[in-house]
Amino acid sequence: MPKERKIKQVIFVDISCKYQYDNQIKNYISYVDISEDISKIIKKQKFELVEECLIYLKKYLIKKYKIHKSSLKIKIKKPQALKNAMASVEL
Repeated sequence: MPKERKIKQVIFVDISCKYQYDNQIKNYISYVDISEDISKIIKKQKFELVEECLIYLKKYLIKKYKIHKSSLKIKIKKPQALKNAMASVEL
C-alpha cells in the first residue's frame, strides 16, 4: 500500500529456531545480536512488501548464525496496518 510506505509503522518480528548448543565451546545464538541485526536491516533496506523482508531476513539469519533452514520460523506483525485487526505474515 502506498500510504503505508509513507508513514513509519511499528512492527514486531517473532523468530524461533533450533540449534545445537554446546556448553564446552560456549556456542550459542545471542537474541540481543539477532534483534540488533534485524532492527538495522529493517531500518536500512526499505522493503516494498513484508514478504520480501521475511525472505531477506531468513536468508541473512541462516547465513550469519548457521541456523538450519527448516527450523527457522519468522513472523512479522504490523499492529497499526489495519483499523480493527493485526496484520501478520509468516514464513
